Amino acid sequence: MPITFACQCGTPFIARDEQAGTIGVCHSCGAQFVVPLPDEPPVAKCVIPTGSVTPSATVTDRRPGLDPIVAILTAIPILILLGLVSYLTWTRFEADTQREQLLSREPLVTANSPIVPNAPKEPPKNEPPVKPAEPPPTRAPIAPAKEKAEASVDLRGHAPPVGFSFREVTRFEAQTTETADGARRTGVSVTTDMVRDVEQVYTITAVANDAVTGCLIKVIKGEGTISYVDSKGVSQKQDRVDDLASEVILGQNVGSAWSYSLQGKKPTLKQEQALIRMRPLFESRDYLPVGKQKSGATWDLDSTQLQHFLGSEFSAVSGKVRGELLRLERIGGDLCAVIEYKGTLKGRDELPQSQGAIRTFEMDQVVYLSLKYGVSAKTSGETIVTSTGRRKIGGEIVGVTSNGRISVTSMTTVEHSRTEPGAVTMN
Repeated sequence: MPITFACQCGTPFIARDEQAGTIGVCHSCGAQFVVPLPDEPPVAKCVIPTGSVTPSATVTDRRPGLDPIVAILTAIPILILLGLVSYLTWTRFEADTQREQLLSREPLVTANSPIVPNAPKEPPKNEPPVKPAEPPPTRAPIAPAKEKAEASVDLRGHAPPVGFSFREVTRFEAQTTETADGARRTGVSVTTDMVRDVEQVYTITAVANDAVTGCLIKVIKGEGTISYVDSKGVSQKQDRVDDLASEVILGQNVGSAWSYSLQGKKPTLKQEQALIRMRPLFESRDYLPVGKQKSGATWDLDSTQLQHFLGSEFSAVSGKVRGELLRLERIGGDLCAVIEYKGTLKGRDELPQSQGAIRTFEMDQVVYLSLKYGVSAKTSGETIVTSTGRRKIGGEIVGVTSNGRISVTSMTTVEHSRTEPGAVTMN
């Protein structure tokens, strides 16, 4: 509410509530007075009587008042106190007052700023106090969307029809160190490095009970290099062509085992041994569990499957290999089951040149099994091989131990489809 009062000379004034108790100057008589409080009589108390200043002084003239230094010293502690109170209370009233002063540029009444007579005071705006900005409400954590449950899949799937052809490209890399232990050869060692590339085309010739039971295999390429370095530093390198290169092989699944023979000819002794070591493209189906499986499913290979894993050239096979369906993944548009085989196998090598060596395999292999075609679209793996045995070297029977590492990578594509036009790539 505005304060209405008069100077002792009778000149009326209007002041704001916050100007109560401050000092003003009467433009009529030049006297300085104190603005009365709202509950005091409406007559200003004279500070400096009339006549003690030059009568011609006007509002725009330099009027007498407090000494500037005294005014500054008096104002400083007041301003500091007001600032401190404003900071501590952080009320919107103080903020609004400062904003209003900046916008209107009307200073507060001081000893050196007279009150303008009859100056109407704008009533305070009846605006609701603005509350300090509140922090945004804390949102409840958004629960992650549930992943769509992965469908169960039949890993054995369906066999491709007769007439389908697949091209498989495989690379073998191995490094083996053999050490002899004999009367004349103790400590003699030989390190062998081998790289072998094989390319074969499989054509399905027979299907029974939703499984491939016959195939024709054309060996397009089988070649590589072998390097030897003995303990004396003597080295040798040889280029080799596989014994089955350029041959056509007939494969047949009889019962639970595959057998191979050359088409239209009798194999040599080395070719017979190579045929025994063959692993068909479709054999991986025999290691899979029956029924639908989800990611994370595991299974252990039984003794028959372990024997198939090493092949018929091994006897007394033992160990434990576990398969696990890691995930489903698309390769070239085809849905594949990513399967890992991991474990240890042990067996006696019955090939004549091995002379009954006992070999141990620490294996870790990943197979990308095409659920559309039932074959391995991609394979990669590494196996650590150790063996002990005896061998005739230079007329002497010596003990031989070996340690090595074998890595295998292969890719398979659809070469020809009787029911689908063109080649369908799976890699």
